[in-house]
Amino acid sequence: MNEPLHPQVRVLRDGQPVYLDAGLVNLVRALWRLDYDSISSCQHLEGTMRAFVGFRTLADAERFVSEFGGDIIVPNEEEYAHASEASREAGFSVEGAAGVCWPVTETKAMTTKVASVVKTQA
Repeated sequence: MNEPLHPQVRVLRDGQPVYLDAGLVNLVRALWRLDYDSISSCQHLEGTMRAFVGFRTLADAERFVSEFGGDIIVPNEEEYAHASEASREAGFSVEGAAGVCWPVTETKAMTTKVASVVKTQA
């Protein structure tokens, strides 16, 4: 397995260990509290100035964009065909999945927006 690009933090989700990029821990945990089903994330996609959260369904990605902004990414058949075995085993390459990306410089603001919704629902 490849080394992570960014420092990772081990957290528990439904009693199972999950490793998240340190820069996205608060955002992803807040999304879980709002019943989003995330399957991957990256605090700074290699070769870009974008951060990313992947969702099991396009519906979750669309809901995220509607509530918080960002740009939807939907993998195409060729991308699925070229996904690595490790990516499939980790659950990152799931048919029907979609992601949302945004500028890295907006991650703190994105986290604040999501956390404020969690607070209003508490």
